[in-house]
Amino acid sequence: PYGGQRRLEIARAMCTEPVLLCLEHMAGGDCRTYLRACRPGYAGARATPDRRIVVAGESASCFVTGAICPLAATVTGTSCDGIDAVLVRVKGTGPALAMKLIAYKNIPYPPIFRTRLLSEHLNAKDICLLNFEVGDKLAEAALSMLAIAKEQGVLVDFIASHGQTVAHYPPRGHDTFGTLQIGESAIIAERTGLMVVNDFRPRDMAAGGQGAPLVPYADWLIWRQRKEQRSVACLNIGGIANFTVVTPQLEDVIAFDTGPGNMAIDGAMRLLTKGNKEYDKDGATAAKGMVIEEFMEYLLGHKYFTKVPPKSTGK
Repeated sequence: PYGGQRRLEIARAMCTEPVLLCLEHMAGGDCRTYLRACRPGYAGARATPDRRIVVAGESASCFVTGAICPLAATVTGTSCDGIDAVLVRVKGTGPALAMKLIAYKNIPYPPIFRTRLLSEHLNAKDICLLNFEVGDKLAEAALSMLAIAKEQGVLVDFIASHGQTVAHYPPRGHDTFGTLQIGESAIIAERTGLMVVNDFRPRDMAAGGQGAPLVPYADWLIWRQRKEQRSVACLNIGGIANFTVVTPQLEDVIAFDTGPGNMAIDGAMRLLTKGNKEYDKDGATAAKGMVIEEFMEYLLGHKYFTKVPPKSTGK
């Protein structure tokens, strides 16, 4: 969000060595030449081969045309069932962005830890402690990706971490709104020695968005019809279910939360089995049942379902 002059001021304030300021329009080469932390000892600080420290004011600076950026990313869903970690290469930006998956790993949360995250009665102390505990688990997940990267000779540039959502209250008329994800990024940065990019939902809401869903851009990159100029629909049944209409042009994409997903299903399974089952594997239990039409009609009578997008459910 900073202009060139402001970036230069930041660079001068933070660096004791000569600075090469890198702007988004720079193209070509490996982004390790461009994306560097601006002080030795700072998480992720690395000097260029000619001993200069290259400063970029924001993480997006690495997504320059032609730059190839290896990165590790962690995400935890609203179902609170665990962490997904990936190692990917990213090249380009906007509609021209391309990515390649190098490695993937799922790390389940222990049942007791998951129960704590799902508690309806978290106080400030609980959230404070969980913030560091989740951060530690995210750091472990990131380190597992860095180990794979090392084996394959890949130098990771930064880590992206979404965190674990504990509260989400999207904009609704004149009501106050906010969102909160835990999983302390400082712990991830300290343990990995890399820069960590986070606060995706707050940033979206600060710019006037709903903060959810966050998948439309990825849906468009993966599922858009390059040869046939037609739209496709993607339904993701996560903890909260969301819907993306993938159009030929990125600016025309529509996405919104459709309503509760696996959070409600998982909760029902824990209730019905007295905690013996965390989820309905393969939908086996649901397949044996039948729809209670009156109850379904009651649920669908909620005003959220008639609300016009953009909209998100909250948590």
